[in-house]
Amino acid sequence: MAQLLALADDAQRIIVELLCDALRPDVALNLSACCHELRAISEPARTELRRRCGAARRLCARVNTSFAAVGETTDLLWYGQGLTVAHLTTLGMLLSTNALPRLKILNLSVNRFGPEGMKTVFAELGYGSLPRLLTLDLTGNALGSAGAAALATVLCRGALPKLEVLKLGRNDIGDQGLCALAPQLRRLQALKELYLYSNKIGDEGVAALLANLGQAQLQQLQTLNLERNLINDAGCTSLIAALDRTLPPLESLSIRKAACCLFESCLCGAGPLFCPAVPVPVV
Repeated sequence: MAQLLALADDAQRIIVELLCDALRPDVALNLSACCHELRAISEPARTELRRRCGAARRLCARVNTSFAAVGETTDLLWYGQGLTVAHLTTLGMLLSTNALPRLKILNLSVNRFGPEGMKTVFAELGYGSLPRLLTLDLTGNALGSAGAAALATVLCRGALPKLEVLKLGRNDIGDQGLCALAPQLRRLQALKELYLYSNKIGDEGVAALLANLGQAQLQQLQTLNLERNLINDAGCTSLIAALDRTLPPLESLSIRKAACCLFESCLCGAGPLFCPAVPVPVV
């Protein structure tokens, strides 16, 4: 304690702020209670910590869990919880302050928080944030193109570096959204599964994702789901070219209910939309 008090006020203030964890407030509060000088210096930080704790408490009550359970979890499965932008702001605060250091799976599907929720939940994430996150499920959240662009911004900053599974189905991101997102998806070195079904994606979006891939892009991809989109022959041409030249052999490719007929022209007794030149089962 003597060494801490020997530091300049600004240094003491920074140390207390770094110890302020909304899920574990006792550390900072107990330290600042040790002496009058430290209490005075840390007052703004403690006020902010109390505000964050209140918000975190309301979020935990919404999803019927505890501070301890959230802080220790590896799988945050908050799908269909009716999360609002305010809830997402609090979650974003927890994520950006590394309050969930073990998190591997984040499932926020079917909350329909829209583009504003998407913008706020990852607003403060920077390079290397969420280093252990492997799966992100945002299915059915009405993100639109603006929400897809917000996710692209986060990925551009270098967050989620180990992401393996990204689920974005039923968000109506359209070509505009996928064009914004595609350059960042192509840079995700660990990406294995990509779900983009029911998004009103057309040929332009498919080309943005798959045309002229670099040798190091999407090389871990195993599953690509493009079902129920607006893909025509031009989009299928981009897909076939990528499968033929640069993509690794996929374990699962789904493109049913597209407007494309090129795959059907390759039909040789296999199911529709299956090209025997491409060693991929269509599911």
